[in-house]
Amino acid sequence: MPKFKKPKCLKMNKKQLLWLNGLYDFGLEVLEGELKKRKEGLMHKLKKPKCLKMNKCSEIALDKSIEHWCRVRDENEEAGARGCPLCQMYMFGGKDCNCKYCPVYIKTNKTACETTPYDTYNDYINESKIVVASERKRLAQAEIDFLQTCYY
Repeated sequence: MPKFKKPKCLKMNKKQLLWLNGLYDFGLEVLEGELKKRKEGLMHKLKKPKCLKMNKCSEIALDKSIEHWCRVRDENEEAGARGCPLCQMYMFGGKDCNCKYCPVYIKTNKTACETTPYDTYNDYINESKIVVASERKRLAQAEIDFLQTCYY
C-alpha cells in the first residue's frame, strides 16, 4: 500500500504522519475512500461541527475512536487504550506522546480518560461479577455520545 502523502493544506506534525503511515497503514486511496463513504452516508453518522479547528489527523483518530466504541457496543469488542485510535496516536505514538494533545484531554483536562464515561464503563466491566448486556451497551453508548462532543 502506498504511503500517505500529506496534502499541502493539511497541518500535521511528523509523529501524526508516521501514525497515519505506520500504525494503521492508511494509503491515500483508503483515506479518500473513507471520506467519500462518510459523505455518501455509508458509515456511522457522526455528530460534529461543520467547521473544525482540529487537524485532520486528530479528526480521523476521533472518528475511528467513535467507530471503535460502536463496535464495543454492538459486537462486544474489547475496550481499552490498546484498541483506542486516540490512545494509539497520543499515548503510544512515540517518545514525546502524552494525552495533552488528545481531543478528550482538551475537553476534560484529565489524562487517561478520567471522569469520562469510559471510566464508568471500565469500572462496570472490571468490578461486576455478572455483566448485563443492556447495561454494557448503555455505558458504551454514553462513551459514544461523549466522544461526539470532543470535536473542536
